Amino acid sequence: MGFMSEFSTLRIIHGAICSGPLVFLIVTYFTRTQIHSDPTLPYACLALGVGSVILSLFLPQILPSSKSNPPSANSGPNIAAYRVRKIVQWGVVESGALANVVAYFISGLEHSLAASIALVLWLAYLRPKPEELQNT
Repeated sequence: MGFMSEFSTLRIIHGAICSGPLVFLIVTYFTRTQIHSDPTLPYACLALGVGSVILSLFLPQILPSSKSNPPSANSGPNIAAYRVRKIVQWGVVESGALANVVAYFISGLEHSLAASIALVLWLAYLRPKPEELQNT
């Protein structure tokens, strides 16, 4: 599989990971009924969301880079390590976004709604970029 084909596949994966919390957020916004009024859960999920953003910033340095696994002569750029790093990074942010949507669904507090929207936007910003692969 060529570099551009692999990169297109990675973009499709990114779109799928972004769409999960976004669709759940839209459905929850229009169908939500307040189930629980205790504000502990939304604030705990808000902390989880902040932690997921912080972790997503440090994950690229923690996980193996493309330089630690050099490409073979005719395979082109090595995208395997980059793919793993990005999918793990997206998964961490997606979990924070989904937790905040669930907190909004349960409590109805707009703090969780705003946090989930911010996390979905952050997740969209973390899209795969060819220049990131070249700089790793």
